[in-house]
Amino acid sequence: MLAERLLALRTARDVTQDDVAAAVHVTRSAYQTYEKGSRRPSLETLILLSRYFRVTTDYLLGLSESPAPPPELDPRAIELIHCYQAADPRGQDTIYHLALQESLRFGDH
Repeated sequence: MLAERLLALRTARDVTQDDVAAAVHVTRSAYQTYEKGSRRPSLETLILLSRYFRVTTDYLLGLSESPAPPPELDPRAIELIHCYQAADPRGQDTIYHLALQESLRFGDH
């Protein structure tokens, strides 16, 4: 999966193997082995590849079909998630229904 996705992303951007290799600090021959599937990049290189192509590492590895990372959560959303996770099942149900009710009342639904 990684090899196919790297090739597809590179050709879609219309860049050469040399371009990608230089951007992620490997030789062209090393990058070429990633596209052929005969070698896997190190974790550090995988992260650099995901940043270069602006996709998630999960997408590169075939763990996700969505190339775009999820949107950043603001601090209040993170706090709400922590409250939900810390609540017992009844509290989680209450938080969920309150959020759903407010979303239906003021949101895009």
